[in-house]
Amino acid sequence: MLGVSFILIALGSKAILKPVSRLERVITAISRQEEALPAISTSGPKELIFLELNLHRLAGRLIQLENLRHASHELKTPLASIKEGCSLLTEKVVGPLNDDQEQVLSLLNISTDRLNLLVVQLLDYNLLLQQASPIFSKIKSEHFFEEFLTENSLAIKQHDNPINLEIDLPSIFADYKLFRRILDNLLSNAIAHGSKGSPIFIKLYQQDNMQFLDFSNRGKNIPVEQRSALFQAFSRGECVRNDRVTGSGLGLSIVADCARIMFGKAKMVDVDYADVCIRVCIPGKETNI
Repeated sequence: MLGVSFILIALGSKAILKPVSRLERVITAISRQEEALPAISTSGPKELIFLELNLHRLAGRLIQLENLRHASHELKTPLASIKEGCSLLTEKVVGPLNDDQEQVLSLLNISTDRLNLLVVQLLDYNLLLQQASPIFSKIKSEHFFEEFLTENSLAIKQHDNPINLEIDLPSIFADYKLFRRILDNLLSNAIAHGSKGSPIFIKLYQQDNMQFLDFSNRGKNIPVEQRSALFQAFSRGECVRNDRVTGSGLGLSIVADCARIMFGKAKMVDVDYADVCIRVCIPGKETNI
């Protein structure tokens, strides 16, 4: 019996140490930034396999962060040139401007400053999503959307997209910066992929203790089986953008992550007045968070 016990102990120790050693190899590969990680185990304790799967996901997030860093550095140089050009036009170095040109230039300066801020935040965006806690406040809907539409009026006019705004909430209980980021990315997505000259529908309403934002546009309908993937980072749809620019695949991922930070979610739903509708829902003030 004693001999059998030793054999069983040896076999049990081997069965435990083997998956642990696989975890150690995965961690070592991540720390060395190796391109390929060891394959996920197909046998062994399910808890350790689940931990191994999470390590692979962590490695994927680290790769995304590195890609974001590279992207931000690539954006800095052309952005600096745009800012310098706007500065020369503002100072009228190249000649006087009429009233319409000055108005367009003012919007360009606002958009450039905002883009510069977003590029800076891009460096630590993933870290922000992991660490940030939402700062909820009561936001006046009318002023908030007026500011949003004014700052994006140039892009809206260029693509001739009338805005159909329907606000049923006098105020929004949300994190100001996160909710604004949601709107900016949804508008950019609607302009890039929606039909030119067609309206963009924005609805803000509440049901029970949940606040809803529906952002809709006309264009190519997205098959149900492809919808959830579009909310993953660096995932691009098959539709050709109106601006012919290759997107980063971050827009809807940012929307989903911002909603998640505010204890909400984002998804694509079907509506009868548009072909594509992104619905964001976050808890209202009365909800226990």
